[in-house]
Amino acid sequence: MTAMGDVADGPWRCSADLRVAVQAEVGDLGAAAAAARLGAALTAAGVSLVEARAVPPGTLRAFLQRSAAANTDVLVVDARTLITPDAVAELRRAADLDPMVVAALPRFTAGRPATPRGRRPALDYVLRPDRRCAYLKASALAALGEAPFSAEGDDLAGPLLALGRVGFRVAVAGGAEAVHPEGAVPAAPAPVPEDWRPALKRQATSAPALAEALMGGLEPGPDGKLRIAFDLGHAGPSHSGTTLLARALVGRAAARWTDLALHVVASAPAFAFHFGDLGDAVTRVDPADAAVFAALVRFGQPFLWGEMDAAVRRAPVLVLFMLDTIGLDCGHDAPDELDALWRFAVAEADALLFNSAFTARQFARRFGPPPGPALASLHSLDLADYRLGAVPDAPADGSVLMIGNALPHKRLRDTARVVAAANLGRTVTALGLSPGAVSGVDGVASGGLPPERVAALYAAARIVVYPSIYEGFGFPILDALAHRRPILVRDLPPYGEIAAGLPERANVHRYRDDADLLRRLADPPRWTERRDDGPVRGWDDAADDLRAALDAALDGADRARVVRRVDALRGRMSFMRARAFGDADDADELDRLAGLSGRLVQGGLLWLGRHVPGTRAALAALHRGFDRLRALRARAR
Repeated sequence: MTAMGDVADGPWRCSADLRVAVQAEVGDLGAAAAAARLGAALTAAGVSLVEARAVPPGTLRAFLQRSAAANTDVLVVDARTLITPDAVAELRRAADLDPMVVAALPRFTAGRPATPRGRRPALDYVLRPDRRCAYLKASALAALGEAPFSAEGDDLAGPLLALGRVGFRVAVAGGAEAVHPEGAVPAAPAPVPEDWRPALKRQATSAPALAEALMGGLEPGPDGKLRIAFDLGHAGPSHSGTTLLARALVGRAAARWTDLALHVVASAPAFAFHFGDLGDAVTRVDPADAAVFAALVRFGQPFLWGEMDAAVRRAPVLVLFMLDTIGLDCGHDAPDELDALWRFAVAEADALLFNSAFTARQFARRFGPPPGPALASLHSLDLADYRLGAVPDAPADGSVLMIGNALPHKRLRDTARVVAAANLGRTVTALGLSPGAVSGVDGVASGGLPPERVAALYAAARIVVYPSIYEGFGFPILDALAHRRPILVRDLPPYGEIAAGLPERANVHRYRDDADLLRRLADPPRWTERRDDGPVRGWDDAADDLRAALDAALDGADRARVVRRVDALRGRMSFMRARAFGDADDADELDRLAGLSGRLVQGGLLWLGRHVPGTRAALAALHRGFDRLRALRARAR
């Protein structure tokens, strides 16, 4: 077996000597001085320098031809380019890694050279040279004799593109950096012949090109701070567990992470609703904006492949806060390919947080252990963080306040019906049901209620019931205890984690089934002042967990990983488009139509599929009609 590794091989190797050509514009007196400075620095560093000179316009090609004939490598630089001898040595080393590399380029920055964040490959193959700085290997320049020096194109690109036709490559050396006022991208790229444009387009849209652009997000901004984005583009101006988490952690980050520039990806109404009081501490980014950041933190697992695609295009580092596997486990209502989406998310995230150890175990059971950093991070257990105002004592004749929503696993409608039918002699209020949804129950639609209205519901309650059969955490427990109301819940795994950190845990009561619930409601438990004192976890602790995960992910940033992520996502997106457009026998009908639409329409269709009986059957009939019409049109051709 032949060993593989980064070793110099092949006939086209770097020369022992070097010539420097500083490109001069007409009347440019600074090029000669720049050549003298660079030549002196290279000589002092021990480089065997033949000459360092200014090269007038139109003479670079002849200079390269003479250097090739003399088998002397050439460093071509712009007069405004600053490069150190160490960077030149790295260019030479990179050029010798592959015999087919004819030119090695540095990465460019507009500021002073610095060790970049994130791992980059030793060689990143490109098509076009950069006139601002290029190390040219004389042995490769001479491989085709005189022919390349009469090729179409400018003095630098022409010969290199001619050599490119037979397999010689231009490559960026990952470990070399140069400073130029134009920064990473040249203002005027080297012109290329027309027949090279398709190849350039392919390269510009390739996964490595996108990954390199994303890696640019790891460079600090003008204020010296990394730009971090919190993704809440999937949320609207209403309350949910996800938005509560996002508001709390972004608020703590804004107060404490002063070394970072913080942004929130959200619609204008959602940003104003959730983050309007944070002032200039955070900046809104529209979901349609193509801005790139160092890292993206997403609150809540994605439900649409388009959401994951948008996240991948925003940053080289992805931190995902996963809240539960309920959407997948309630398989009847799950979007098509949701298991593949979450498998991708778990595998490709640079760091994962879970809102309980139970949630972490559920994801690991379904998708295997995460390959990267992963942390179970409970939300705040400090009741002061959930209290909405003054807390009166519970009235003796207070209501039974039930919490949830219309989703089947919340069991709110069914349990409210059972409690109302029991005629307990108390008002039954269901926060999360529409008025009139259940006879004998005061329904109160949730999501957009002002805090005062929610506080009034707790003030009127004698006991709180949270009948959900499946949760990843359990915010209603904290809401109830914050308002000094005992709560009845099912015996779910995450509730044990919550209770273990609550001094007021004696007020959390577990019931087995509806019959047990009715027995307990006949004589509701009263609030007890008994406390099991100990340190109480707050949002600052949760923010510290998030920061630790974020820092670990940033430290592990790797361009090769980003390339693999982009490639994998593109393959999956192509598959989903094929399902949406053509696979009539296998595709989910709701997903087929949703796949043809934008994200807003897609979300609406998914909601219809979950809540309106017959939606999928109607869409199936619609698609069958489209399929027949398409078949008839195909036969007509």
